[in-house]
Amino acid sequence: MLRPKEVCQRLGISYRTLQEYVKKGYIKPERLPSGKMRFREEDVERLAGIIRKKKIVLYARVSSNTQKDDLVNQVNYLKEKVPEHDIVITDIGSGLNMKRKGFQRLLKMILNNEVSKIVIAYPDRLVRFGLEIIEYVKHMVVK
Repeated sequence: MLRPKEVCQRLGISYRTLQEYVKKGYIKPERLPSGKMRFREEDVERLAGIIRKKKIVLYARVSSNTQKDDLVNQVNYLKEKVPEHDIVITDIGSGLNMKRKGFQRLLKMILNNEVSKIVIAYPDRLVRFGLEIIEYVKHMVVK
């Protein structure tokens, strides 16, 4: 029997999400006399197969509109190197600007645990500073 914390870690979900899964009937907890919940390992494994597949994201960025050709080249290069990708996210803007729409979309996906891997052509394409933070949060591959 697994504790809720162990279930959340195995499934890569938050405790709140686990509560929603219980409420919707996706997984049924066993109640201990103390009222605490425990989950059968087989039920957790079954649920793991239902939870959506995490995505491989290709990310490309250039600094200005005059570099659109380079953006296309980056995307083509990444698609060639990682044909099994799920999503391509692009941005035109400074690597210092954290308000880029594509970058913010990627961050939301990371924080929602929807990303298995981020692939970039060069480390500075994602951010100019703080790459270590994103590497810490999500394993990143630089090709």
